Amino acid sequence: MVSLTPEEIDALVERAQRGEQQPFWDLIVQVQQDVRVFIAIVAPSSELVEEILQATLLKAYDILPKYELRGTFVQWLKGIARNLLRQELHSRSRHLSMAGRTLESVVAEACMTDLETPGIEASEPDADLRECMDRLAPHARELLDRRYGQGLPLNRIAQQFKKPADTICVTLHRIRETLRQCLSAKGANA
Repeated sequence: MVSLTPEEIDALVERAQRGEQQPFWDLIVQVQQDVRVFIAIVAPSSELVEEILQATLLKAYDILPKYELRGTFVQWLKGIARNLLRQELHSRSRHLSMAGRTLESVVAEACMTDLETPGIEASEPDADLRECMDRLAPHARELLDRRYGQGLPLNRIAQQFKKPADTICVTLHRIRETLRQCLSAKGANA
């Protein structure tokens, strides 16, 4: 999680906007976990989480001069991530619907719906998110950790839990929905 204040982050951004490389890399180290968790709440796979995270950081680097120093850099990154994820899920959903209705297309559509739901904003619910995660059953936290913390593929998690991969996929979707509802109830944006 981010250990710098918004002002300290903006100071690094300002240096990066002037062309210094190291401040941008320092920013990535500071914010990538927050952005990764934000993406993981909605993305259907850890592979997509990493893909969107990388695309977000590359896009941010390209458009960094457009960022206004207002202490909202992490939220700005989450907005970029949200837009990239929406585009990718839309593309996958369209492609999968042409190939026939599969579990993957259903999950992609569900994730698109999750992204379109009001209340999923690029804010910084870190303390609220941690509190909501603490409320989850240990089994649910373990699933989240293995999938998004350790980046294990669904098939491997399914083997470890001795359940079908589609059951694990649906369970993860329900856990993400539970987190969204908890964050909404707290007034935070998921």
